[in-house]
Amino acid sequence: MYCYEVDNDSILVTKYSTNDKPEIILYSNSLTIKQKLEFERFFSGFSLSEMKENYINQNVQGSRHDVYEIAVDGFSKTITVYIMDVPELIKLTELIEKCLPTDRKGWYENY
Repeated sequence: MYCYEVDNDSILVTKYSTNDKPEIILYSNSLTIKQKLEFERFFSGFSLSEMKENYINQNVQGSRHDVYEIAVDGFSKTITVYIMDVPELIKLTELIEKCLPTDRKGWYENY
């Protein structure tokens, strides 16, 4: 399981084990001014209060899911997505991906 944490100044990627091994920090870095501005622009047009708590594709069965814990201006919400494309969350994921290194060797090995 992977956790991507972004705050006003930094990004942190942590890999958690499903069998009681300690977590591993895969990446930690400060955001650049450009990255900070991109996140500010994104969240200025993002209405967290209008997002549903669950997005579930009833036509597909599987266990693949993503959980977003988002806090903006003192308001927070946990959003769970099961095998479904949610445009706002795809854009957020793309922003996060742009902050990460392109070489992620070892990130996806079994743990």
